[in-house]
Amino acid sequence: MTKGQENLLNKITQMYPAIVEGRFYQAQNPYSGDVVKLNSNEARAYQYAIEGYQKYLSIKQPCKTNKEMKEINSAITQYDKGKYLLLALNSNAYRKLLD
Repeated sequence: MTKGQENLLNKITQMYPAIVEGRFYQAQNPYSGDVVKLNSNEARAYQYAIEGYQKYLSIKQPCKTNKEMKEINSAITQYDKGKYLLLALNSNAYRKLLD
């Protein structure tokens, strides 16, 4: 895991206090139906990525303003950071849930 990914993990640990350290969570791919058991760090990374994806989908496209472009770029960046963190933590979960 890179230093940047470690910093992101620390950030999202604070963002998702409901995801409790030491517990396991289930996540389901909404398209394939695959279900994966995740530890708390993996669950946070997945949640962060999915929120970025949901933000992306909520933005009206095509983007017409600079504000909309910034919002879509922010959403894409969030998704990418979350998915690469999940890949570093659990490549099998990444493949089943996000790939």
